[in-house]
Amino acid sequence: ISAFRDKQTDLQHQVAASAEELEVQKTVSSIYSPTGAQAYVLDSAVALFNEHIAKYTGVLWSNLTYELQSYKETVRGEVTAKFSESIVMDGKPISLGSLSGGELRALSICADMALIDLLEQQFGIHMSPIIFDEAFDGLDSAGKEFALDLITGLSDDRQVVVIDHASEVRASFNKVLRVEKRSGISTVSVST
Repeated sequence: ISAFRDKQTDLQHQVAASAEELEVQKTVSSIYSPTGAQAYVLDSAVALFNEHIAKYTGVLWSNLTYELQSYKETVRGEVTAKFSESIVMDGKPISLGSLSGGELRALSICADMALIDLLEQQFGIHMSPIIFDEAFDGLDSAGKEFALDLITGLSDDRQVVVIDHASEVRASFNKVLRVEKRSGISTVSVST
């Protein structure tokens, strides 16, 4: 009986050692799988990006969700290591191409803001200056107000430059640089 107990203890140690080795092999295998290395490195960053973009899109659209994935599943069910995105509006999946120009611009601003948050929170990178080129183009009045609130919120602790041809937003900024070109000569004027 004593020999069987010794044998049983020895087998239990072998099983435990095999289980540990199996876990190491599973981890290594998942890292080297088609989605492993990318997913292993980027999962936390992608999750944080999705959390932040949800915060921004939720302000504009109560009926839209946007999510970035670090993998893509093919029609045949194969998983490939690529970024993909899913957009759901009113409970139905839609394509990015089905958004209007203004909706696309607003979503782009939400993504920009989420990336800024991600870089600061995850990597400690403080973005300054931040340049927005035609950020208000194609937005309705509510979208312009939303974009303006986001942009002015950013300017609390960094330099923000907005390039825009519409005169209606100029009054919202502390300093306006006006560049005009006449007869091939550019002039710059500053107003505060």
